[in-house]
Amino acid sequence: MKPAESQIRAAADFIIGRAGCAEMAAYYADVLERLVACDTTPSGDVAEMARREAACFDVVTGELTRWMPEGGAIERVPIRPEIRKHPYFTRIHHTVSAARPDGLSPSEAYANRFNVFAIMPGRPDSGPGMIYNAHIDTVAPHIPPRREGRRICGRGACDDKGSVALLIAQLRLLAETERETGIRITAPRVYQFVIEEETGGNGSLSAALDPRFNGFQALVHECAGNTPHPANRGAVWYKLVLRRNGQQVDLVRAAAETVLAMEAEGRLIKSESAHPLFKPHHVQTCHGIIGPFGRHPSSVNDFVALRISGLGRAGLESAVGKAVAEYCAEYGDKTRETDPKTGLPKVPAHWEIEDADGDLLLKVHGKAGHMGAIHLCDCAIIKSAFIIRGVHASGGCGVRVHLDGTSPDVEELVLEGGQGFVPTHGIEEIMRRQSRAARGSVESFCRRGGVAFATEMAVVTFDKLHNNAYASPVDCPLMRAMESAFRLTGKSWPKVCGWDVSCDARIFAGEGRDTVVFGPGALALAHSDGECINLDEACEALAIDTVAAFLLGTGAVS
Repeated sequence: MKPAESQIRAAADFIIGRAGCAEMAAYYADVLERLVACDTTPSGDVAEMARREAACFDVVTGELTRWMPEGGAIERVPIRPEIRKHPYFTRIHHTVSAARPDGLSPSEAYANRFNVFAIMPGRPDSGPGMIYNAHIDTVAPHIPPRREGRRICGRGACDDKGSVALLIAQLRLLAETERETGIRITAPRVYQFVIEEETGGNGSLSAALDPRFNGFQALVHECAGNTPHPANRGAVWYKLVLRRNGQQVDLVRAAAETVLAMEAEGRLIKSESAHPLFKPHHVQTCHGIIGPFGRHPSSVNDFVALRISGLGRAGLESAVGKAVAEYCAEYGDKTRETDPKTGLPKVPAHWEIEDADGDLLLKVHGKAGHMGAIHLCDCAIIKSAFIIRGVHASGGCGVRVHLDGTSPDVEELVLEGGQGFVPTHGIEEIMRRQSRAARGSVESFCRRGGVAFATEMAVVTFDKLHNNAYASPVDCPLMRAMESAFRLTGKSWPKVCGWDVSCDARIFAGEGRDTVVFGPGALALAHSDGECINLDEACEALAIDTVAAFLLGTGAVS
């Protein structure tokens, strides 16, 4: 039987009061700090990964055991080896080595590794079956937890252990609500705590293929700033390997031309991407790694160092100044924008020059962040591409530029990054166009230099993350429950839009489920050294999320 309006209001008031109290905030913070203390970054040593993940899952299962309702079960669910045959499978690239160039197979990579499910069977006629999903893995490097007032800082604090802690706190709060009101959630639901989101989504892919939850809607928890999103932009990560192939090819200069060509193709894709749930900045072209500089394909690169010879300091300063001015005209000048977190300029200086063993060392600075927030960041790789082009144009054939820490005549140079897109374009088209732009740029560069081009000189692959875009109905039951939860908690219902990044949500949507992303934390802080979550925002998310779960679980929204 559905609860009466007065019962819903009373339950919501109880949830809101408990979610915002000091005791619940302290509980959430304690759980989150213990989760963040666990290093769950990717590693080629899968046995070590298994040990680290198990330590994190020990925290999860220890708390789940305290709050599981009668009839619920906690399971450690192995990763299904058959995911390898699925179109959404991502090659397990962190296991790639010289001995295993294709990486380990799922059965090898996921031996003794698992997801954790908290399953409450329920009755299908009580309300829609629900999946609540969050991931425990993080990007490298591991950053231990620390407190800064009302903020919990450290790797995973917002992406995505803050949401793991949220779901654990939600189970506690729902247990307390049942004791307080006598109303029990009777619709089926499962809480899925998964691995491997950051490396491509194989943990959620395995979870989504579990036949026990066919037809369930999915609420995927991510650092979405407490805004529900029924759509995600897509994303693919590219890897471009440039090779000299025994010829006199300046790979750094070729890389600069290729970055600019991929940027141009990205702008063209953006111009074609009108969609009612997305804005222009939801289509992004990101460059995260060039040679030894950068940490992650989807993290905006914030530093590149170039060694330059054949041009005096005054000439270099002039050339760099003009190139950076051109860059700023296109991408904005982040030295003139204030970082809201620090109150200081986002980028203190675009560049600096030092003497270095007879060369000039040019340090190019930017601002890091998740590729989804690239319009708020400053990519040092793109800036360096403008500079490399400008320096060569100014100094002529006598100028040499190479990446600091590498040989001037390096035989191979690797670029990695990503392309974001919205449902107006399919993933195959995006990969085809960016691959064509990269290879075409290198071929054109070789032709202008009188060098015979061969395909092995520019090899583009998309073996890492390759997430399609999706859009669920804006009036699906899950979105209606979220809207009611906002109303009951006194929050203004935001304009419905797609999320400007990609996550595991697209896997569940691809299986035909209504899928929504929601959770606390600022996307701009994800993958950054300043990753943190504010306890007030987390408590607000807990109230909204738990009221929505109560409405769905009791059949008040169906």
